[in-house]
Amino acid sequence: MPVVVMLGDSLTAGYELDARAALPEAVGRVLAARGVKAKLVNAGVSGATSGDGLESYDFSVAGQHPDLLVVALGANDFLQNMPVETPQKNLSAIVEKAQAGRLPVALMGIAVPNNIQVSNDREASYAKLWSGVAKAHNIPLLPDMLAPIHGKAGLLLGDGVHPTEKGVEAMAGPVADFIAPLVAALPAD
Repeated sequence: MPVVVMLGDSLTAGYELDARAALPEAVGRVLAARGVKAKLVNAGVSGATSGDGLESYDFSVAGQHPDLLVVALGANDFLQNMPVETPQKNLSAIVEKAQAGRLPVALMGIAVPNNIQVSNDREASYAKLWSGVAKAHNIPLLPDMLAPIHGKAGLLLGDGVHPTEKGVEAMAGPVADFIAPLVAALPAD
């Protein structure tokens, strides 16, 4: 069974949720219901930046011996006011490590929330971050993993950023739609 590692932050880890309600587990259930065999590994850490993901790569990714890597990092870089060049460099380094190890890799981005007050230039730069990295490395991109829950009552925790358990379930279908063909394209064992 192919192993899919989801390297991410609190959106992957399942902030304030039971471990079984986290995004990788929910996506795994959707894939299984569709007959797609894959073991999803949650390598999400709340608060992780792209730099943290790069630093933990050998343990969190390579140590799992995956067949596919899905990277969902960069949101905390934005929230911590890092210049866009920082996650751009780190995400590229993660992708390059995966590609050097012949590990297929895909990227999931987010839309910069409208309720965050930032300069237009910085917000515009982050809006192009994930598509720029995906294009530069010719890898698949899910542009906004949070699209199914933006501004929907009951799907977001009180902080207005993190999904509730129902929010994760709403996200799981589109993420599974993104991952399923990537798993299908993996070489047979």
